[in-house]
Amino acid sequence: KEFPGPRGLGVYSSVGSLVFALIADGVARKDIWPLTDDKVDRALKKLDQIKPYVTKWWAAGGEPIQLLINREYALTSGPDGRALAAIRKGVPLRMVWDDAALADNYWVILKGGPNSANAQKFIAYVNRAGMAAAFTQATG
Repeated sequence: KEFPGPRGLGVYSSVGSLVFALIADGVARKDIWPLTDDKVDRALKKLDQIKPYVTKWWAAGGEPIQLLINREYALTSGPDGRALAAIRKGVPLRMVWDDAALADNYWVILKGGPNSANAQKFIAYVNRAGMAAAFTQATG
């Protein structure tokens, strides 16, 4: 009610959408985890309730920002890097970190792959403190 208009949620951010739904349903942040079966059921009921307001379930990282720019969304979840890049270019967006969902990134090396040794060196390199700090600074 405070922010009327069409909504967006990510089709692949299922855990994030469940958490957002629980918060929207009044679950205290400290009570969200662990995500038990009854909480998942409660979240799915809330998602059913808000589904008519989700005009598009975005599937690619650039979609939510472009749909905000096009005014097809009034509010959406979305990748912070895409939002920050748009804001830096002067797009009039506001990003809110309250109740943001964290996502993990995983590096996987195929066992017996043709370049496993170099893949391991690469992962060691990108996980150095200096590299991680540079990534954080570059992405905002």
